[in-house]
Amino acid sequence: MEKIEFITALKAHLEAENLHAVDSEVKELKVKFNDFIIEEERLHQIAQLEAAEKGEKTSPYFDPLNDDFFELYTQFREKRKAQQELLKTTENECLKQKLILIDRLKKVIEEEEQISTAYSAQKEIQEKWKNIGDIPRDKRQDVQQTYSRLTEQFFYNIKIYKELKDHDLHRNKQLKETIIEKLEALASEKKLKEIENSLKLLQNEWEEIGPTFQAEWDTLKEAYWSKVKVLYDKIKDAYEKKRIDMAQNIVRKNELIEKVKELVTESANADSHGAWQQFTEKLIAIQEEWKKIGYGARKENETVWAEFRKECDVFFANKKVFYESRKTDFDDIKLKKEALIEEASKFADSTDWKVSTEKILKLQERWKKAGNAGPKNEQKLWKAFRTACDAFFQNKQAHFQTLDAENETNLTQKNAVIEAIKAYQKKESKKDTLADLKAFATEFNAIGNVPFKEKDRVYDAFKKALDAQYASLDLKEGEKENVLFQVKIDTLKSSPNAGKLFDQEKRSIMHEIQKIKTETIQLENNIGFFARSIGADALKKEIEQKIETAKATQKSLEAKLRLIPNE
Repeated sequence: MEKIEFITALKAHLEAENLHAVDSEVKELKVKFNDFIIEEERLHQIAQLEAAEKGEKTSPYFDPLNDDFFELYTQFREKRKAQQELLKTTENECLKQKLILIDRLKKVIEEEEQISTAYSAQKEIQEKWKNIGDIPRDKRQDVQQTYSRLTEQFFYNIKIYKELKDHDLHRNKQLKETIIEKLEALASEKKLKEIENSLKLLQNEWEEIGPTFQAEWDTLKEAYWSKVKVLYDKIKDAYEKKRIDMAQNIVRKNELIEKVKELVTESANADSHGAWQQFTEKLIAIQEEWKKIGYGARKENETVWAEFRKECDVFFANKKVFYESRKTDFDDIKLKKEALIEEASKFADSTDWKVSTEKILKLQERWKKAGNAGPKNEQKLWKAFRTACDAFFQNKQAHFQTLDAENETNLTQKNAVIEAIKAYQKKESKKDTLADLKAFATEFNAIGNVPFKEKDRVYDAFKKALDAQYASLDLKEGEKENVLFQVKIDTLKSSPNAGKLFDQEKRSIMHEIQKIKTETIQLENNIGFFARSIGADALKKEIEQKIETAKATQKSLEAKLRLIPNE
């Protein structure tokens, strides 16, 4: 709700004919307006703190609409007071008139002997009674009961024409039954004000209806009062619930005050922007929770709000002190980040993609570790740093996009070689077949790179096709080992990770060679322990044979090692 809406609503109430009837709404409107101003002041204080953090100046809080509202409120109170004084005078005058009518009715009952004259007099009194306004509340019930009792006495004591009497009694019975039905329907109404206003009107209407059949009067009266009691109980329960809710709201608000106090204590040791940010988010969450809690009793509500606002002010004052002392740290971080921006700018035109990428990534890591340069500097610095990094990565992306276009052609050519390998029919000469298969591998390796996302799939398809062809050849054991190793090397050349795979293969072979050397030395040392005997000579020859086999294996492995390219 905006301020102008509060003022508009108050103006509308000020135009009401009965200001007393809208008094509670106006009081509630004023409470809400006060809360609105308090919330507005709180937001202004927060804005002042944030502006102070940024070194900006702000003006003190002032809004002329506040004076407009309270001026209208003063007018309302004065006008209502005047109405109340006038109402009091009017009600006293109405009381005098009704007492005069009661005296007249008593005289008609006691002294008038002519039925028609008495009946006319009663009708005149009744019409005047209806047109007289409200009387003072403390007299209303007694006066009305006296009048009702005299009215009933008049109708039951005076002999009137039976037809007219029966007609009126029957009509009054129907009217009273209608009121009882309305009272019963009113019990389902949820708006408390509507129940109170309607109940008052229906009770006045009930009292104004004349008597009905004496035989049915007790039943009607019992039904009427039972419905009225239900409504009064409902009103009482509603006000009791409202009182409990308001008391509970004060309890909840006091709990939030304790939470803010705890937050103030915990934040006293906060030594970083992140920590203060977390504490601030918690406080804002508490403030949002406060807004959702309903009102309490007015005096208590004002007291807890003052306490709550005081604790929040303490928190933000502590936060302000922290950020003022932190400004020096921000300046140091700003200098570090400016140096990183200058260093990143040097890579804008670099084409050493791998090295430059690694260096820029390291700069980004240093940027993260440098810390935050403060709200005034961080975003501007980050934008400049990111622009410097993006300049290099955009050039890199454009370069590799060009390569990808070229690699699409290579992909088509390599797929063609794979299909040729699959379709190849081996020749009668094993030597010719091996030459053809090697030629396939040479042709495949000669073709340039394929798109990055396709390299593993293409390599796996090539290896699978070539392995299938070699597996179909009838090779001898030694020949098969040499051929398959050469095939393995040729196949590895086609891998997008050839360098890494060659290094792994070298390390594996070198490990085997070292293992054989160690075993050979151990075997040679063991020979010296054997005595010259027939049994010992046989064992010695067996060890010498193992040594020769190990050296032959080592020689074979060293030959394989020489076949591996240095990539």
